[in-house]
Amino acid sequence: MNKRRGFILAEYERLRSRRRTKGFTLIELLIVVVVIGILAGMVFVVIGGIEANARDRVRESDMRAIFTAMERQRREVIVGGGYMAITAEPATPVPGHKLTTIAIGDFLNPIPKDPLNTGDFIYRAWPSAVNSREFCIWARLEGGGFIAVSEKGPRSMATAPISLPACP
Repeated sequence: MNKRRGFILAEYERLRSRRRTKGFTLIELLIVVVVIGILAGMVFVVIGGIEANARDRVRESDMRAIFTAMERQRREVIVGGGYMAITAEPATPVPGHKLTTIAIGDFLNPIPKDPLNTGDFIYRAWPSAVNSREFCIWARLEGGGFIAVSEKGPRSMATAPISLPACP
């Protein structure tokens, strides 16, 4: 009986030690889950910044396309070589959807939209006349600042242009 009891205890110890080395403890599993959660959170933050940067690049590209379309409209359509004025007063900016049908015509199709659909490009023409010689279009960038385009071309700005001299 004593031999048998010794055999059973030895077998029990062998199985018990094998069980310990084979699996993970609850603490080890919790630590792994927390580390994975932290890494996933960091990845989402980085990806969010990359996406915002990409949307800003799209806005800048759209502004250059609008500028090119307005230049073509001015050269080929408008008598006197001016830009189409569509504001009743310079203090009232016009949303981009009106800009597209009046100031650009058919020279840019499809009309660019903001990547997030949160706002339009803003258009102003000075003086408020049929054939303005100066204009300003701008869009807010998610990374801070603005991209503005005037008859002189596109440029990045820290603040929104509130008057024609403030536009590039």
